[in-house]
Amino acid sequence: MQDNQKEELKKILQKSMSQEEIHEKLVEQKLKIEEKKQEKTKQKKIFYILFTLLIMFLVVAITYYFVLNSQKIKNYEEKVQIINNPKKIEIQKEPKVEEKIILKEVIVEKQIPITKEKFKEIFLSKNFNLAKCYDYKVFQIKLDNSCKDNLKEFLLNNTQALRFEIIAVINNEDIKKATVLSNDKTLQEYILKGMARHRVLEVSWYTKEVLGNEILLTPVNYYLSSKKQNKGVMIKAYY
Repeated sequence: MQDNQKEELKKILQKSMSQEEIHEKLVEQKLKIEEKKQEKTKQKKIFYILFTLLIMFLVVAITYYFVLNSQKIKNYEEKVQIINNPKKIEIQKEPKVEEKIILKEVIVEKQIPITKEKFKEIFLSKNFNLAKCYDYKVFQIKLDNSCKDNLKEFLLNNTQALRFEIIAVINNEDIKKATVLSNDKTLQEYILKGMARHRVLEVSWYTKEVLGNEILLTPVNYYLSSKKQNKGVMIKAYY
């Protein structure tokens, strides 16, 4: 009888231990599942943070690119506007010829009572006296005192000229300077033309300062490129 009771007690104890082990395993599995969930949640948070930072970086990069590109376009347009000002000569073929010479923002009006034949004679004449001022520095625009003195003497000796023509002269040093200012060949040409026109304009103002506003000036739409390293201006007095 006692043996039977012992056996039953053993079985009960074994069952009890088995249930405890099962309970421990269940608890252990729950803990593992919970840890996995927490790990996944943590990974998702990290992913969202990284994704948000990436979006912010892309937005900043794109904004910076457009701002930089817009500034380059604006600078380019300002350069073209500065150096590409129009120059226009309008002539009315009347017994009294009214000529308008427009250089940038300067307008000079002059009335010359001449016939059509005399008008042709003036503009087709090949007889002229010439003065040169070739001691300009690279990209120099304004006249220095030495050049002013030489031009003044020339102008006073040619007060009877029918008209005056002013031409800008550039050389390789001016051209190299333009290539430094811009890599674009078209823009380089605009820069050279703008600089040349400024040289012509400065001489035009000085010529009128010496001889008065009644003289006839005929600017040209080109510049001369010197092979002898001359840079400056030349002025022709036509007869």
